[in-house]
Amino acid sequence: MTESTSEYKKRIEEIKQSIENEPYMAKMREDIAEGISKTGIRQATVEEQFQAVIDETTGKDVISAPEVIVARDGAQTLGERLDSEKAEVSAQLAQKASKDELNALGELKFSGEYNTLSDLQNAYPTGSEGVFLVIADGFVYRWDGSTWIQTVKFQSDGIADNSVTPDKVYKDAVSVLSEDLSEGNLIVGKYVINGGENTYQEGILHGVTDYIPVYAGETIKYWAYTTRSNDIGALYDVDKVYTELLNPPDTAPGDAEIIIPSDGFIRVNFNNGQLDQFYVRRVIDSFALEWLELKKSNFSNYSVELSVLAQEVLDEINKPADTLADGVVTLPKLSQSVLDFIAQPTSDPYNPFDDLTSTFVGDSITQGVGTTSIEKRYSRVIAATLSMATPQTLGTSGSTIAKRVDETIKSFVTRVCDENQITSGQDFIFNFGGLNDFANDIPLTSMNESLEYYVTNGSWNEYEFFGSLHRIITYIRDNHPLSNLIFITPIHYEKENNHPNQTQGLKLLDYVKAIREVCEYYGVPIIDLFADLPLDPKNATHKAVYTRGGNGEPDGTHPSDAGNDLIARKVINYLKYQYVITS
Repeated sequence: MTESTSEYKKRIEEIKQSIENEPYMAKMREDIAEGISKTGIRQATVEEQFQAVIDETTGKDVISAPEVIVARDGAQTLGERLDSEKAEVSAQLAQKASKDELNALGELKFSGEYNTLSDLQNAYPTGSEGVFLVIADGFVYRWDGSTWIQTVKFQSDGIADNSVTPDKVYKDAVSVLSEDLSEGNLIVGKYVINGGENTYQEGILHGVTDYIPVYAGETIKYWAYTTRSNDIGALYDVDKVYTELLNPPDTAPGDAEIIIPSDGFIRVNFNNGQLDQFYVRRVIDSFALEWLELKKSNFSNYSVELSVLAQEVLDEINKPADTLADGVVTLPKLSQSVLDFIAQPTSDPYNPFDDLTSTFVGDSITQGVGTTSIEKRYSRVIAATLSMATPQTLGTSGSTIAKRVDETIKSFVTRVCDENQITSGQDFIFNFGGLNDFANDIPLTSMNESLEYYVTNGSWNEYEFFGSLHRIITYIRDNHPLSNLIFITPIHYEKENNHPNQTQGLKLLDYVKAIREVCEYYGVPIIDLFADLPLDPKNATHKAVYTRGGNGEPDGTHPSDAGNDLIARKVINYLKYQYVITS
């Protein structure tokens, strides 16, 4: 039996005392021998123990004392920390699915399916073996001993035939081809209500589409400005008899749609101030789309060479605008005409305004005071809508038609006749003014007096309103004989009835009548915005929506972007449906 350290020290001390006190040499030698022997044995034992420690750590990373301190991570001993982690891991393992449950997940075997988590909880309030699918969120749930816990999102490894239908496809997942139905079908100033009686409600801020043909089974999408069904629009049968109201949007304004139950017509109301958002579109079923291969030979009787797809259609179906180098193109087959998707590369022979030139002579309204950008000016909107060339705009704020004695702002007469600012060869020349003549007390005589002045003096009185109109019309007729000359009457403004001409006590209407009379004398067409434009700045709502001053606030005089749009649409409607181009 190996001595302990304390026993070994005690025996060595006894031998030392014996040697020091022993009188006989023989006995002393025995004690010395025993002491040396014990020391040797003890040394050997210590070496063996040390070797055992080395053997124990052979091939392993030797752990230093600092490393042990770090490994304890705040625990009193390393063992205490290991016991703590063992308990934590055991608790986590208890939350894991069992082998059977994992097999069920791998093989997509569910113990049951429930529409909502609440349905599952009600069915098994105290839990159940297995895994369950909740359809509402698409997750798989299992019982952990105390509650139902969410595990993984269910993913099918295949799609059954005919299981994917349009209603199951996310709306932005595919590019949907659609056809705009509202273009050219808008009526401003009235809208339909309670479509059952097909009655109209006068509303200067609103409008309605004309009867648009629709067909059974197709989806029509539209923009609704309200959630009130009786104010959105209606469906009508083939005889234009009301059948039902349109579906409202979830929130207003917003998108809405309806599936057409039978052939007939649709009418949709709109808000004039929100026309940039308004649309009525026929949605074409992408899943049933049949593509045709067309060649130029298919259109042998078509008068214009086919070479490029219409750009706006290309944008819808995400096809590049490539010229038909090989003479072949694929197009979607529609229930209407595939020719709707063909366009000529340069000009449209059916648009008489395509690339025509124009000049607009006017005051601050023509200059664009009240608009947010040049593109919002009525002149630019007209040109863009009719595919005309960029117009020449001669708008000067404060300009009168007649000359003024103290003329600090050039009049129409000065700019048109004296300085000949109108570009030669223009297809259209528009003159839009007269409000500043009224506001600045320009003299107003009569037709007879103006003619008598010319007979007497051999010239027109350019400082009087009638005379200035004669001067401008005769000058343009002489110097721009092939141009289509059109006058536009002033629009109403908020204070016109409270601001009589101080010299003669006249109203703005008197100046409008003068324009009408002189234009009739020369056979010059007029667009009478004073009589026909649905804009009344004396109405607080109209003022707020349709007018803007230079400071951005409603001023009751200058048309805003929305007001300019109204003017543009009035002019466009006149040009397209009433005016006959002379050259």
